[in-house]
Amino acid sequence: MEPHDFSVELAAFENKKPKLLNLCEGKFGVFKADRFLGAFDSYLAAYQAGSKEWVNVSFLIKQIVKEERSETMPPFALVLALRDFRTVPSLPGMRSSPARRPDDSWVTSR
Repeated sequence: MEPHDFSVELAAFENKKPKLLNLCEGKFGVFKADRFLGAFDSYLAAYQAGSKEWVNVSFLIKQIVKEERSETMPPFALVLALRDFRTVPSLPGMRSSPARRPDDSWVTSR
């Protein structure tokens, strides 16, 4: 599956942004192509509504704010953060079970 180009959805969001800021600032907007599904109180509620409307199709969820915050994280810190989620596939050398122990496959017994 190729990554979806969200340029149409982003353009629709930017076009509707002034009106959305007046009506529902801080909520999460859901877009597919130039169609606006609605604004929701949480990201989870937006995701659930989008998934119900468009099954197995990419759609955009964007928080309706005047200025977006930019956050940075070192790549290795991201790997450490993600490895504890059971829903994220394991990376090489990481175990996916909830009870983890260090990978001791390099240890040989005598």
